[in-house]
Amino acid sequence: MVRSTTMLHVCVNGYSALKLLHTLLYMATFCYKSVWCLWQGAERQFNGMIDVYVKTIKSDGFIGLYRGFVISCVGIIVYRGCYFGFYDTLKPLLLGEKAGVLISFCLGYGN
Repeated sequence: MVRSTTMLHVCVNGYSALKLLHTLLYMATFCYKSVWCLWQGAERQFNGMIDVYVKTIKSDGFIGLYRGFVISCVGIIVYRGCYFGFYDTLKPLLLGEKAGVLISFCLGYGN
């Protein structure tokens, strides 16, 4: 069975990692979008990482950097919860309690 404390730790871990990295993902997405527009022949919207932050904060405020955070948070909690939940459930069933590091890694990698 999946232990509820493990699931809680996984959910909190996914949330905290996403909270720290969401603005970087936001910035990367808009930089790629700007390069794509340039490749399509349109004018470039942003000129770099700092430009994305400055223009977003000017137009939407600090909250604008976290646009889409809630649905990303739901997705990462479900994804990480299933990933580690299945791992913690399958490891004792398939490998037993005294599984080696290599075989445990293979189970986690293939999960």
